[in-house]
Amino acid sequence: MKKNSFEKYPIFRYLCCLLAVSVLFTAVTFSRYSLSSSGSSSVDIAGFNCSYSIKDFSSFSFSNADYFLKINDDETEFGEPVYLDFTMSNYRSSGNNILYSGVDVQGSMKITIPKDFAENLAVQFEYVSQDKTVNDTSTNDTNGARFTPQIVLSELFYGTYSDGNGKTGTYYNYDEGNNLTSTNQFSPYGDSDRPDEDIKVSGSLNNKGTITVKGKSMELKVYTAYDSTDYSISFMRNQDTLPGLYLDLTKQEEYYVLELTMPEMKLPAVTSEDGDIRIDKNFRAHFTLTNRLQTDASWTKDDTSYDYLITTPPTSKDDEDYIITHEDEKITVRGFHFDQTTTYTDGTETTVRVQCLYDYEGGLSISLYHVAPVDNTDREEELNYVHHMTFTYNGETVTQINYKGKVTDLVSLFSGTGTCGSQYARKINISDLTINPLGEDIEIGNAVNRSYRWNFTAAFVQTSTAGGNA
Repeated sequence: MKKNSFEKYPIFRYLCCLLAVSVLFTAVTFSRYSLSSSGSSSVDIAGFNCSYSIKDFSSFSFSNADYFLKINDDETEFGEPVYLDFTMSNYRSSGNNILYSGVDVQGSMKITIPKDFAENLAVQFEYVSQDKTVNDTSTNDTNGARFTPQIVLSELFYGTYSDGNGKTGTYYNYDEGNNLTSTNQFSPYGDSDRPDEDIKVSGSLNNKGTITVKGKSMELKVYTAYDSTDYSISFMRNQDTLPGLYLDLTKQEEYYVLELTMPEMKLPAVTSEDGDIRIDKNFRAHFTLTNRLQTDASWTKDDTSYDYLITTPPTSKDDEDYIITHEDEKITVRGFHFDQTTTYTDGTETTVRVQCLYDYEGGLSISLYHVAPVDNTDREEELNYVHHMTFTYNGETVTQINYKGKVTDLVSLFSGTGTCGSQYARKINISDLTINPLGEDIEIGNAVNRSYRWNFTAAFVQTSTAGGNA
């Protein structure tokens, strides 16, 4: 008999394997986060044995709504911030050994956010505490805990703060005229824990420039960057009674890069005379959505549906029917994916994702992913650990299938079981899976979310010379 509960992965094992490095919010949608890691979390240069890690986050979702809800003539605060916790340390682990930084370093946090998301954010940072371990004896000091001011990014970029004379859509040049002297000139989003301070602002985002904000508690630099990025848009199926259909897309994305430095991010050196002194400094980044993000994508255009994007793979990357123009942007469709419910061989329910990417020769590269829920009992939202599966096709164990032809030509593609690619290596039934998310009784609705990629990394700069055991 099929069980009605989904088996969940332990949250701490998930955080360890995915969040101990830098975090890419590869699907920061209006309904959830999907997370993966990339790069290294430590600096491996002689003398620079320092590291950072992502510890926790408060929520897996941003509610896609204006922060202030207007009812008649009254405004009510509707939104609330999402926070992310990170730690900077003056040491790093190397096997069974602890290597210490031989020099004083100044840390900073670099956050890369897509333009249309960043322009609807207010950001604030918090120094939470310092953990100090001396010869295996640990203490936690919260006496120095404090907040930076909150900064509304769009008002900073365009000079639309209180008493500002800028206008939305035109980057403000603070070198030509500047009356932004205090953070209390930014619109308030939430009244609690909002300190204000005098600041000096210079620069402009025009001509690939940089805005610099200097205050007592922080220094913030902002500049733009471009990158070709993969993302997805989800469309409702049967009024959201079925898992959504995701179009996998590529476009040239504009980003804002925020580089934050706080005095508390300075990490001390450890000399051989000091012994075992480990310093972990804990910080929190707060992100508040100020305005609703627009999602106006529809599955039909001029009474013609986009079903062909699913049923008929393109034969060339230059096929204009697979390049969508939206607000003067060229968006290339790479394929699609959607989730389906199935079971482990013991009957416990689980979820498998089928992803079909174009090979641009009239075929598809088809992969299966296990979508395992993580046990996060302290949160209402669900976090999933998505990882590859292996399965048997034409007598061989594979991770993907190269299929030529239309999706509607397939009657059955998978058989037997597949193997979860995690350390558990569970067997999952795949014989009932399909690669066709369409059907006579399935209605595709409007877009319900869009993915955004955020990148968090840390940097460390030497501020002194010292000995050390590096």
